[in-house]
Amino acid sequence: MSDEQVERVYAFISDLLHQHEGPSNIVDILESAFPLDREEGTPSFLLPVLCCQAAGGNENQATALAAAWFLLCLAAKVLDDVEDEDALQGPWYGIGVPEAINAATGLIFTSQLALTHLPRMGASRELALFLIEDFNRTILRMCAGQHADLAEANISSLKRYFRIAGAKSGEFFSLACRAGALLGIDKVAPYSEFGYNLGVLIQICDDFEGVWNPPGRSDLAAGKRTLPIIYALTVAPSGIRERLERLLVKATSEPKAEEEARGVITELGAPLYLVVEAQIRRQRAEAALCSTGRPFSAYRQLIALLNERFRVPDDATEIPPITGAIQDKALALLGSLLSPFDRPPPVGSGS
Repeated sequence: MSDEQVERVYAFISDLLHQHEGPSNIVDILESAFPLDREEGTPSFLLPVLCCQAAGGNENQATALAAAWFLLCLAAKVLDDVEDEDALQGPWYGIGVPEAINAATGLIFTSQLALTHLPRMGASRELALFLIEDFNRTILRMCAGQHADLAEANISSLKRYFRIAGAKSGEFFSLACRAGALLGIDKVAPYSEFGYNLGVLIQICDDFEGVWNPPGRSDLAAGKRTLPIIYALTVAPSGIRERLERLLVKATSEPKAEEEARGVITELGAPLYLVVEAQIRRQRAEAALCSTGRPFSAYRQLIALLNERFRVPDDATEIPPITGAIQDKALALLGSLLSPFDRPPPVGSGS
């Protein structure tokens, strides 16, 4: 069934682009990105469809939502790569930065066009208008999160990290889930909460891979301050923190320093911390679905997608034994640093 749903979303977007004569490179980017999302199992852009099914809504209308969300997701990915100077690593590297920015702009407005099709597919105009407003409001929150990320190149606290991760990734996945559920029910807070925790979980797993299993240049070599680094700097005694800071500076140009920095981060217990944080998000997401009162069969595919996105390797906790002052501080702080339940429900999400 998943392949059929994917093809419907792809066909909807293709028809939309041909009808409105958008830039030709948008089609090229779309065709490059579709296989990448499907490599992880159930594509993330099916979230609106799966949440709509779970809530008993109209799956045909959810196709338009899935298309709109995926177009925005792709635009955000292109712009994020350009801002992070990672454009050469994406499937759009061949078109250059100016054309990539123009294509991303086109993707954003194509997403808006997709939402305008909802009334033609049977949704009320009131609901369509609300969803357009919710999409745009969420994009503004994401932009605020990205601004904070760019302005604070060296995020220094775990609390600040999760606030930014929530604004950038959590809110976007929350949108996908509550928008789909709104096609079936009014009270969509559990679906919104599921999406938020799924989005943060994905960011945690991305950060894990960026240090210990990077597909290309590691986050250490790129000079990024991601969750493992922030945690390590938080728990490290002053002398080790200073050494790690020096290694992080050198890691951008010296492979030996990169490897040493990775070793220090590992010894400070960062892999274990990320595994625990990811598991917390996974459990919160599953608990949110259970709270809907719907039978398990209604949201079985959502649980499957959640499990697919939990990408921390099985051997992640097999880290070298930590000793002395590092052990005392790391173990003492681990519990106190785990994420609290501190996210307010999104506006208009119901209860």
